[in-house]
Amino acid sequence: MKRTKATRYVGLDARSAAELGELLTAKCEELREFKPEIVWNLGNGNSAFLVYDELFEEPENAKDRFILKGETYTCGDCPFKYPITDGRSRHRWACERAKSGTDEDIDACNWFYEKLEKGEVFE
Repeated sequence: MKRTKATRYVGLDARSAAELGELLTAKCEELREFKPEIVWNLGNGNSAFLVYDELFEEPENAKDRFILKGETYTCGDCPFKYPITDGRSRHRWACERAKSGTDEDIDACNWFYEKLEKGEVFE
């Protein structure tokens, strides 16, 4: 997942200190998740800036696209795994992408998400 950050600025002008306080309260509540910082600009009357950083996540593969939608899967969801029967592995399952083994609670690989995206998993 590619993550980028952009700095944002919001300017607030008011006729009085009381009005500026109300504007700041409302805007800070609206932007609460970004934790804005107040930069006072009182030399220009009753004004201030709110400065905050916004994070953007850009998916780089099928797995990232599903994660951004809130859909996550594990190897337990994968129909392409098969049991390891020789008893020497510490894992219960194997597949072409995890020859050393895997378990039901391990995150599914990107290959699984690509198959899922194409509709080839739960036919």
